[in-house]
Amino acid sequence: MRRRFLILFFIFLLFLIGLVSSISDEGDYFVNMGNISQRIYSGEANVLFIGDSITTNTATPRIFYGVIRKWSPLNWRGIITQGSSGVSDQGTIITNEPTSASTKITVEAGQNYTLPNGSIIRGWNLGKVAFYNFSSNQGSFGTAIRMGVNTPYNVWSNDWTNMTNLTTRFIYLSSPASSPYEVRIRNHWRNGTLAPAVEPLTLLNSTPFGIYYLENNFTNSDGSSPTYMTLTIGTRNESLDDSEFYPLATRIFRNDIDTGLQIGYSGGGGYTTKSHTREGEFLTIDSERINTSYSQEALERWVDINDLNTFLIWLGQNSAGDEWNGALARNYSQNVRNIITRYTDAYYNVTESSSQPYFILVSTYDTNVDNSKHVALEQALTNLSVNDTITNAQIGFINLRKFVNDTNGSWMEWNSSYTGDGIHPSQDGALYFAETLWDQIVLGLSNPTATMNGLTWISDSYRVSNHSLGNQAISLNNTGFLSGSIEVSGLTNALLFNKTDICSGSSSDINSNDDEFNITVPSNHFCYVLNYFNLTEGIERNNSPVWLSSATTSLKSIASNLTDTVNMTVLFNVDSCSTIDTISYASHTGTYTKSYSSSEYSCSDSIVTLNVSGLEPAEGSNNITITYLSVSAAGSSNSPGRSAPVFNIKITSLEEGYTNTFYENWGITFFVSEEEHRLIIDEILNESVVVSISSEPITEEVFLGKPEKFDLNNDGYYDLRIEVNEISASKRSAGISFNSIYEKIPAQEEESSEGLDDEEEILPFEGLPKEILFVFIALFLAILFFLIRRFGVASAKKK
Repeated sequence: MRRRFLILFFIFLLFLIGLVSSISDEGDYFVNMGNISQRIYSGEANVLFIGDSITTNTATPRIFYGVIRKWSPLNWRGIITQGSSGVSDQGTIITNEPTSASTKITVEAGQNYTLPNGSIIRGWNLGKVAFYNFSSNQGSFGTAIRMGVNTPYNVWSNDWTNMTNLTTRFIYLSSPASSPYEVRIRNHWRNGTLAPAVEPLTLLNSTPFGIYYLENNFTNSDGSSPTYMTLTIGTRNESLDDSEFYPLATRIFRNDIDTGLQIGYSGGGGYTTKSHTREGEFLTIDSERINTSYSQEALERWVDINDLNTFLIWLGQNSAGDEWNGALARNYSQNVRNIITRYTDAYYNVTESSSQPYFILVSTYDTNVDNSKHVALEQALTNLSVNDTITNAQIGFINLRKFVNDTNGSWMEWNSSYTGDGIHPSQDGALYFAETLWDQIVLGLSNPTATMNGLTWISDSYRVSNHSLGNQAISLNNTGFLSGSIEVSGLTNALLFNKTDICSGSSSDINSNDDEFNITVPSNHFCYVLNYFNLTEGIERNNSPVWLSSATTSLKSIASNLTDTVNMTVLFNVDSCSTIDTISYASHTGTYTKSYSSSEYSCSDSIVTLNVSGLEPAEGSNNITITYLSVSAAGSSNSPGRSAPVFNIKITSLEEGYTNTFYENWGITFFVSEEEHRLIIDEILNESVVVSISSEPITEEVFLGKPEKFDLNNDGYYDLRIEVNEISASKRSAGISFNSIYEKIPAQEEESSEGLDDEEEILPFEGLPKEILFVFIALFLAILFFLIRRFGVASAKKK
């Protein structure tokens, strides 16, 4: 029993480890929205809202009320209104349901209607009030859309109908009638005066059961910007009954442009994820639904007629409890996946486009349903967008719930502000929800791509990655429509440039582009990041805008394609570090000039490292000039073909610090307190250099990286400091620094401790990932618990 308990306890600990390690420090609000956002904003998207009564416009208002007013694509192209959308939606989409609320500007297709400004919208008067379907011998169906934004009835976010060329496509379901019947379509412009009507089209229809459409292209003849457009459709057949004809929808779209955002919806009140996965229930016709063996074929026809390529799925809002625990228990995720699969199949069966269908999953906002249900639905959508293996489709996720709720589980005060009944959005709610969705779509427009991680979005603090930039080159390419602000981390001497310009936000002083740096990449631009950038003779960097156009040991000419004047580090070859006399720089125009002292550059193995300020745009006339010393011979040299020089070091140079590369038997002469001293490099070993000062005499071994100090005149003060910086054993050379100093020698030298005091304390678990640390902690706790139980049981038995 106890053993079983211990095993269960250990498993529980491992479960906790997995749970903790899976918790993200920062929640994702939208996922994989870059390409989808571009399609919507640029107007290449024909979006279908797949939903329930939240997303349809069968009651007022719904999300379309907000979408039309708050979404701002480059162009609006069209809208699809279903035959069952029988209310005005606050004057935005007007169909055929009569109402006494004149402020809604409801237009009845079968009669005239007077607008508040006194002008008249004339319906096609067939002597009958419109019906959804037709149980009598005649009837009509109508749609009116407010079009202009610069009108007293401003509803659209931008004026998609200022152009005059439109197409109306009346979509209907037909089955064979006992005798042929006519379907007629007429269009009217309305801009305050009565515009001429287009002649109606007539169709004699005895075709098989299916979905059909009539289409009419028309132009506003007087060229003025329309305020309203009305469409009326009529049928004539003495024996027509309600099983033979259903008006499904009206699609109105611009025919003068190829791209522009179009919106439509599928679904109805009370729809669930299961409704959309069941064959037939993809659109509402009055109170009935298409339920035939042709339902998937009908769905394909619907996708084809309306040119759909983008699908927004927002389901579970008013039935979150049922979606998770009720009749659809634990099927929400699978049902959404089936919806995606169903529409993906339909898309590929009817389109010849090489592009994929895009899906946007939207989480629910909190209602009076148990908060845990909304959390569960949210997590299901996150998993679908991030981890799912659906092929041939791109899936994005907008976590609306993260934005619109005040606190998880505290919904009541917030809910009353944005819903009319606790579930369905009020007018303010429709605007707020639509604007929030659009904000997240816009956020996905700045989508720089790169060849590696190391990027962090600055805008809206959305974190893509917090990894440092470790490799030496990266290209940040912004293919979006808005500028992208990016934080690049882990930089050292980084050159950040866009073709010929320094990237906005970075420094033209390349040596100062270190650690984290914020840059802005405009739309359709890129920024190269060349990390660890030093212009080095003999080494080429891909895409570098700066290079050595010519180089001798005495003259280095630098070219630059940059339009900016920059500061940078240059490494170049010389005859010998020890024979350098002067180094100077002159920029292309002569604006920047400098003569360098020996302490302002370094030289090792015949390579000089020099910081250049004022490198101007030029084809190759930023010049570095090097002159060399004539040295006196002294003794022999182990370096083939060379004599052993002795350098006379000025007092000022020694005070500033003199560094050079030396071979065996090379030396220096210098003065201390007006007394000349001579120092010779006797021997260069693997880890040390032996030097002798003949004036004392002194012979000392100086080890690599461990400076030595010397008192040359026995006055109790150190006069000279020598440090070996590097040793090339193969060349028998060493880089050595000399400094004149004046430091009192302590009465008794204290031995320096080289133990833990000089070392950084190393923690036993330092640097381990938190997941591994959790495993260690869990194992320790499990073992400790086991030992306590074991010894406890043993003690009990002894007693």
